[in-house]
Amino acid sequence: MAQFVLTRSGSTAPGNSAGTPSPEAVRQGSPRWRDGRVLVGVVLIVVAMVAGSRLLSGADSRTQVWSFARDLSAGTVVTDDDVVVSAVRIDGGDYLNSDHSPVGSRLSHRVVSGQLVSASSLATEAATDRRLVTVSVDVAHAPSGLSHGERVDVWVTPKDDAASLAGNAAPHLVLAGAVVDEIPTIESVGVASLVPVVLDVPNADVARLVSALHHGDIDLVRLPTTSS
Repeated sequence: MAQFVLTRSGSTAPGNSAGTPSPEAVRQGSPRWRDGRVLVGVVLIVVAMVAGSRLLSGADSRTQVWSFARDLSAGTVVTDDDVVVSAVRIDGGDYLNSDHSPVGSRLSHRVVSGQLVSASSLATEAATDRRLVTVSVDVAHAPSGLSHGERVDVWVTPKDDAASLAGNAAPHLVLAGAVVDEIPTIESVGVASLVPVVLDVPNADVARLVSALHHGDIDLVRLPTTSS
């Protein structure tokens, strides 16, 4: 004989003798991207990324160029101590990059510390037009702190009797605006009363300057700093 089993409509949880229906599954909602704190975090991240990108871009746009390490007068021959390499942002101009050293070139005009070295600041004058003349000066007759690149007037006071008798014993100007090329420090001079100052002068003025050195006492007068 066939048997029939009656079943209750609806499913029951296993082991649930009471036949209570199982709770329906709850579907998890989508992430709450509109939450205020989440939006603020996203904005901060984006801002940081943009700022970092601009900073790196700005750093990459810097160019290595030469700049002057101190004030120098027109006519000065540039040395290693006169210039340094600086990383700057430039837009045009004839500035010398780090691959083209200005050392050994002569300045066409006065420059100041921190100024970028441009091609126009370097003279095209031939080296044969200038001479270096050493002038021995009493320490009391040379300006204190005189340094490379400054300008001085050279005065001489005749010391021989013939000049005195001829009425030429008064000090007179021998050379105006000579460029100081080199001067020793006080430590290197020691106890000597004479300081050997090397002057960079035009070739045409050498004979007059050398003659004055042998006929009188020399005084160096510092020229005031000007923008020319």
